Amino acid sequence: WELIRATATGHGYSVFSLHATGAEQVWPRFLQAVQAHPHVRHLTPLQVAQAFAEGVALVVFLVRHPRFGQVVQTVAEVAPVVESQAQRPAFNPIYVFDPEVNRLVPTGHRPMRPGLTERDLGLPAHFFVRRRTL
Repeated sequence: WELIRATATGHGYSVFSLHATGAEQVWPRFLQAVQAHPHVRHLTPLQVAQAFAEGVALVVFLVRHPRFGQVVQTVAEVAPVVESQAQRPAFNPIYVFDPEVNRLVPTGHRPMRPGLTERDLGLPAHFFVRRRTL
């Protein structure tokens, strides 16, 4: 929780790990872990989700693949805004691991978060175009 508070208040970039079964499972796992923190007990899940969405830009999900060893399974952008009804941050998968080609491939979704757009990163548009595998 302290890392999220620090990054959400402009103290730079941080990296932390969390055990989950998939990129989409990071949010419920995070919420479960931080609700034990004394400063979080009075906050609603929506408030925690907003702090998470402000402080976390990307989720990189790693798995142990039986053939390739440890691989990045998913790179997902965390939307900087939380819908009040959902009370959870939205995850936008940008890249997923394709075992047929043994690498990450674009999903076709482009990052929208300031600092992660193709223009901000100086990347060509085709970097995010989904390609069909043969």
